[in-house]
Amino acid sequence: MSLNFSQYWDFNIMNQLNSQFSMDTFNDLVIYTELIIAFTVMIICMSIMFNFWFQNFKHWIMLETIWTVTPVFVLLLLGFPSIKMVYSMELTNFFSNLTLKIMGFQWYWNYSFPEYEIQFDSYPKMISELFRLGESDLLVLPILVNIRFLTSSNDVIHSWTLPSLSMKMDAIPGRLNLLSSQISFIGKHIGQCSELCGNYHSWMPIYVESASMKIFTEWMKVF
Repeated sequence: MSLNFSQYWDFNIMNQLNSQFSMDTFNDLVIYTELIIAFTVMIICMSIMFNFWFQNFKHWIMLETIWTVTPVFVLLLLGFPSIKMVYSMELTNFFSNLTLKIMGFQWYWNYSFPEYEIQFDSYPKMISELFRLGESDLLVLPILVNIRFLTSSNDVIHSWTLPSLSMKMDAIPGRLNLLSSQISFIGKHIGQCSELCGNYHSWMPIYVESASMKIFTEWMKVF
């Protein structure tokens, strides 16, 4: 079981529950590309500052070709995978097996499953007067199932964010936002409202457990 909680002295990128769109691979591609660009620019700046390979010329076709072709290549390298990923995410909206509707309130979440006619409110829990993100009413979701997430709000703008699912959905009054995704691994994961929504904005944690369909069905019987 994966526990995607914050840990001391942990600087690694959070493990992804969702691997169907290769977001973690694309993230690695972007990071390595940025490092290569930064290193190249640093070498050029150092060569100019310390006059390592300075040449006094006014026109060089090869250099002009390089600084024209290289940015185009970088844009294509990052553009095609991102377009493919966005297209795949939109395509899954038409093939969802379960719907979760998320309503934002000041300052708690309301979850409902229209297919099961079940809904409940998720509040933070206070333990010894100390508040922790992992202490809130639990939401259980099945793995390997295409889930349609719907978000809206009853008062102000909220944002339902679960980093390990690569998901950040704004909950806007009078508007219904849609995104479909699939959780690939069993685990417990936390998130939080990412839109400043008032005095108790920090009191809107998200606590999700991804489990098998059998456990999800048993959890639904509680309601």
